[in-house]
Amino acid sequence: MRTTHLPVSFPTSKCSAASIIQTVAVLQVSALASGLRAALSELPGVVVRDIGAPENQCGLVTFTVHTPSLSLTDDSSQCHEFMG
Repeated sequence: MRTTHLPVSFPTSKCSAASIIQTVAVLQVSALASGLRAALSELPGVVVRDIGAPENQCGLVTFTVHTPSLSLTDDSSQCHEFMG
């Protein structure tokens, strides 16, 4: 099991459990999306289309594949390595 340390501290006396869970979920989704953007940008023929400053990007990742010969199912081992 992978442990992620989030750069956030919560004043527990002022935060509800629900708000803490929501914040942690947002940070995890953002971190996963950032990793996906980085991995996609290294693939030949793939252009990541997300614009804006990284701190303003969300969990949606948009990209275009320009290489017709690139198959997303050719080597699934790379997907497993990325996903952990």
